[in-house]
Amino acid sequence: MRLLVDGNNLMFALAEVAIDADRAELPRILARFAQRQGVAATVVFDGRPHRPRGAEDVPPEGPAGVEIYYSGTRTADEVLAELVDADSAPRQLMVVSSDRQVQKYARRRRCKVIDALDFARLLKAPAAPRRLSEPRDKMQGLRKGQVDKWLKEFGLGSISKDSGEK
Repeated sequence: MRLLVDGNNLMFALAEVAIDADRAELPRILARFAQRQGVAATVVFDGRPHRPRGAEDVPPEGPAGVEIYYSGTRTADEVLAELVDADSAPRQLMVVSSDRQVQKYARRRRCKVIDALDFARLLKAPAAPRRLSEPRDKMQGLRKGQVDKWLKEFGLGSISKDSGEK
């Protein structure tokens, strides 16, 4: 799955849930989320990047897992629509925007859609603890009674009380 994010919408939504994120911080927030979820993210901002003089020809780079686009003289909505159209598997896209026209367009292309405020709430929620993929017995070891049972099953006897093993 890949996230397509309307950057200005999401920054506004994050402010609504008490997270202060500017154009520099938002890609870092998305990178952490993308890494946890195992997805890639693309964020589109309206306008041009704010870069120091002399760096106009250097494309802005995002953190690992996040591409950054600026709409220039167009709107971010137009760039998002182009990115949706250019994707060969739009059903694998999750479009994050509060703009109803963008949402409608993405749904017509069979993309998943989430409102920016709902996504901001998702970002603010504490990360769910990772479920251990290993059985409890493997992580914590077998209890003494279980050890004896398996030793007997394999014809090895039981653990001697004199050996000091548990």
